[in-house]
Amino acid sequence: LQLAGKKELSGVINGSIESKGHFGTPIRMQGTTRISQLAIFWKETPLIKGEDLMLLVQDDEISIPGMRLSLFDQGYFSIKGSGRLNKDLNLRADGNLPFEILPMLTDRFSDAAGETQFSLEVNGSLTAPNVTVHADIRDGGMTIPGLLQKLHHLNGSVRMTSDAIFLDDIQGMLDTGKFELKGTIGLDRYQPSDIALELKADDLPITISDLLDVRLASELDVRGSSEKSLIKGDVE
Repeated sequence: LQLAGKKELSGVINGSIESKGHFGTPIRMQGTTRISQLAIFWKETPLIKGEDLMLLVQDDEISIPGMRLSLFDQGYFSIKGSGRLNKDLNLRADGNLPFEILPMLTDRFSDAAGETQFSLEVNGSLTAPNVTVHADIRDGGMTIPGLLQKLHHLNGSVRMTSDAIFLDDIQGMLDTGKFELKGTIGLDRYQPSDIALELKADDLPITISDLLDVRLASELDVRGSSEKSLIKGDVE
């Protein structure tokens, strides 16, 4: 199995699909999709594994009784729920995502470390769903592309609803400097609208090769919209 043109990906899928009814009339269809074995590898490293996965279709209702996938042999992703075609859906998911998986997706984060514990709920109609996401970041770290500086000891919580993104007590270090970030980013149709952020920096190094090499101690308040924002505070 090769996916998305990535030669490093390989794997196997075993399962069966059973259905009856008329494909032109989905509300009169019945079917079951069972995957007895799913295994995807990055080179020789296990990426995604799962067993006894199932998807059920009964007339216009689609249901997932419960699926659990292991990620990178350290994390996991589970999902369950149901929905009706062109009507309401109710899905819940949770998991643990190790950041070590990022180098498999892009070489820009070759030294990513840490993990995030997350939960997801989707309710409402397919055309206008209500989405709630909660993610707790634990000991995240990576070299920032372009700056070649090390972000580490990143911790905090991020919540997202259909109306806003909430940054709760995000703390971390950039090389030897510390920073804290909290606030809210309003959303309009899942696009950023208004912004209200607070940033504190303590001896934070900012280095851009041949252009900039400074250390910042600041308390900044950022407010406004995606088109125009005002920054207030003290910078040393």
